[in-house]
Amino acid sequence: MGIFKTYWFTERHEGYRYDTPVLDHTPVPQGEIDPYYCFDYWPIPTTWQVNLFQPQFWNILVRNIGSQATQMGPLTYGSRIFAEDFEQASNYQIMTNSSWAADPFYFMLRAISADMTDGERVYWTFENQRRAQAQVIVQASSRILGAARPALNPGSAIGNEEHGENEDDEDTSDEEESPEPVPVCPRWFEITEYMFENRAPLQLALDTMDFEIPEGTFYRYVMDRGGLQITPAEFREFLRCANHTDDLFQ
Repeated sequence: MGIFKTYWFTERHEGYRYDTPVLDHTPVPQGEIDPYYCFDYWPIPTTWQVNLFQPQFWNILVRNIGSQATQMGPLTYGSRIFAEDFEQASNYQIMTNSSWAADPFYFMLRAISADMTDGERVYWTFENQRRAQAQVIVQASSRILGAARPALNPGSAIGNEEHGENEDDEDTSDEEESPEPVPVCPRWFEITEYMFENRAPLQLALDTMDFEIPEGTFYRYVMDRGGLQITPAEFREFLRCANHTDDLFQ
């Protein structure tokens, strides 16, 4: 389970009920990203929800800094996909929140001293916990995405770069389409060997896997089995190569 932050009023949520009112959609100027057709997902630490049920959170933190304390966060790394790309998981783009890249002083913990009031001590206890957690999230995400980014989507936009065609490009609709790029998986042979070595019953039981299984579930089975250190992006590239060559998995 997990919690993520996203914008509800998009094309994806039109008609989620039979009596849903039509969403008001105002077109944006040409060249700008239209949030109506853009779906952003920001994972949120579950402690954000836990804090909402702590009396100290409301009595001290919210009273000291206001409603800002209840905002979902920290927003560090997320993913973005556009309406026209929604059927292809490989089209998800990594987003980074530049404000978190940061200033190391942002993560410095505040010493709690005897001359503080009770309210200040509780406030800085919460704040120190939040800063320490944010630093762990940023460091862990940086390691994961640093290794996964080239394999995940080499041509994708990072951060808040614009998505779309260059306005200066000429219309090439009458020309032949360029061939689909061949997926690349640098660890193909290593992963394939692992699959064969762990294909038996009471392992991954691959010989009985004649049904559709979500990519994330399959990845979890591999992680639970152990013996192979692989990122989700590397596993996705492996599956894409297998599908492209019609080997092992489709």
